[in-house]
Amino acid sequence: MDELDDAVKSMALTIAKVPATVVEYNKKLVNMVYEMMNIRQVMERSAELEAACLSSSGSLPEVNQFQKLRQEEGLRAALQWNSERFAEEDAWWRKPVNKP
Repeated sequence: MDELDDAVKSMALTIAKVPATVVEYNKKLVNMVYEMMNIRQVMERSAELEAACLSSSGSLPEVNQFQKLRQEEGLRAALQWNSERFAEEDAWWRKPVNKP
């Protein structure tokens, strides 16, 4: 968690160096792009599909295991368990790039 806190602090310090008006207009632009992409509708559909998936009996073993780990060992342990389940499939993008 310290790593995340450090990254957030670093980013906040960087943003703080940018004139407030520039930050404001950049934020407006990002929000405008999201609205043009129908981000609200995407988020609503995503929430609906996630609820359907999580309530599906086919998802219950993994969901139950995740929740059990989260309660007993914390969120970090549950996320690590979930990440490890896909480690082999995700290996292609985690490998370091060899530079000449």
